Amino acid sequence: MPGGSEFGVVQSGPRRLWDEVERAFRWWDGHGRPGFESFGLTVGEEGQRAWLGDPGRSWAL
Repeated sequence: MPGGSEFGVVQSGPRRLWDEVERAFRWWDGHGRPGFESFGLTVGEEGQRAWLGDPGRSWAL
């Protein structure tokens, strides 16, 4: 609806995708809304790791 501020979401299927989107948004917002240039990806024999700002603070994908 033009000018609306709230919209309903219907989820179905094996994953709750909208819940994941909301979780990701809260994480991003809680980290100061960093731009894409602040993120990195390291790929090695151990697998793939994403990071924000510093490769030493990474998490597995």
